[in-house]
Amino acid sequence: MEGRDRIVALRGPCPAPTDLHSTIRNVCEQADVPADVVVSSMASGKTLEVTEMGVQEIASIVAEALRNAIRHASPRRVDVRTIYSRKSVTIEIADDGIGIGADILKRGGKDGHWGVVGMRERAERLGAELTIVRGPHAGTVVSLRIPRLRLLRN
Repeated sequence: MEGRDRIVALRGPCPAPTDLHSTIRNVCEQADVPADVVVSSMASGKTLEVTEMGVQEIASIVAEALRNAIRHASPRRVDVRTIYSRKSVTIEIADDGIGIGADILKRGGKDGHWGVVGMRERAERLGAELTIVRGPHAGTVVSLRIPRLRLLRN
């Protein structure tokens, strides 16, 4: 159904832009996360609105990063930050869990699992850069850097 909805959206009127920070907060609130999830935003105070397609892709990446943290890392805390700069928006999902394995990072995912692959595909559709690294002390940091001109309206 998702594919059909996207085709219909392409042919329909341009959807209204959606506030990015509110969308990310909603995704985090809806996630069944047995950890503290802290959502913060480093912005100039101006609401940043994103196209509907962008919101869907970003929300899916954030949700998958949260699911991966919960399923595989046993974190006590997950920080989700949105960082606005003049040329880009960066969304970081950082957990304090056990950290992603070096072998998974090297292979770009885990055999038989599609979470990381799906996040990379969504990032590519956004024209964004997705990086996944072990945290400096523990845990994993998923970072999505999106050029503002690709999909932002403000």
